[in-house]
Amino acid sequence: MDYLRWDETLFKDPEVFDANYLPDILLYREMQLNQLVSNLRPAIAGFQPINCLCLGFPATGKTSAVKFVFKQIEGFVVVCYINCQAVNTKHQVWTRIFESIANFKPHSGISFSKLYLACLEKLTKPLIVCLDDLNYLDNKTLNDTVYSILKAYETVDVKIGLIGITTDFQILSRLDSLTGSMFHANEIHFPLYNKKEINDILKKRS
Repeated sequence: MDYLRWDETLFKDPEVFDANYLPDILLYREMQLNQLVSNLRPAIAGFQPINCLCLGFPATGKTSAVKFVFKQIEGFVVVCYINCQAVNTKHQVWTRIFESIANFKPHSGISFSKLYLACLEKLTKPLIVCLDDLNYLDNKTLNDTVYSILKAYETVDVKIGLIGITTDFQILSRLDSLTGSMFHANEIHFPLYNKKEINDILKKRS
């Protein structure tokens, strides 16, 4: 019997079964995609986008939906996707934002105030920031980071929208009164997939 050599595979594209795979068509999330697009469409025209909060249990397509929409609007606006499991300080968040705007890393050791101002001054298009796994930030970092994004327009005339992704349905209760009064997000709910939907998704990938 001939066995597969180490560099061979039974699959045409093994990536389609990867957890981070982004398909060309996102099945059973048309409503959520339409909500995201509707909220972000003003940014394409150069206006202020509507903030969003994507809520749902794990593996319900929240991250995929945002990345799917980002692929459609990138070029018209600046998009910045951040996973808060790995990036969990305000300075780290704005470092990633700087990289998305400038396409290079900021100088190491730069103070937050200089980093913040450099980001805003380099911004020539509306910016959409997605903070995925928002619930991984501690309360102080959560409030400081969200506040710094939402208040940026007071420093420089910029248009910035914020998308939060979380499995914590009570995340808004963790915002202090100041931040909570500013973060008026359109909630987008992602229900669990049923058995038929899961089967259809796996069939499409196979």
